[in-house]
Amino acid sequence: MLGGPRARERSVRYLVGLDGSGDARVLDEVMAVFTRFRPRTDPLPVVIDADLRTLDLPLLVNVGERDRMFDSAETTRRVRTCVPGARVRVVPGAGHALTGLTAPVLEFLLDERNRPGPPCPR
Repeated sequence: MLGGPRARERSVRYLVGLDGSGDARVLDEVMAVFTRFRPRTDPLPVVIDADLRTLDLPLLVNVGERDRMFDSAETTRRVRTCVPGARVRVVPGAGHALTGLTAPVLEFLLDERNRPGPPCPR
């Protein structure tokens, strides 16, 4: 990569929004992944609004307020408009790498309102 390892680290920090010193462990993991992983470079397919409107299931969407890969404001608007009942959480100050969301995701998964029928037998 042009500029060497330090430039690469700065680029990754910028792109995924890992600006804090407390993000060192996450940054190390992302850097390790990108040593062999080559990200997609062609445009991502966009789910059209008509398809979003067909979703009839509990939906939780977490987006980072400062995501540099996706337009969080537009994602939030589209999901709230097209998927009634969807829960959208904008994580303040976060970029693309969302960490520390175990509690709200677990809360969503365990919420009785998200269960359409009786629980599966164990």
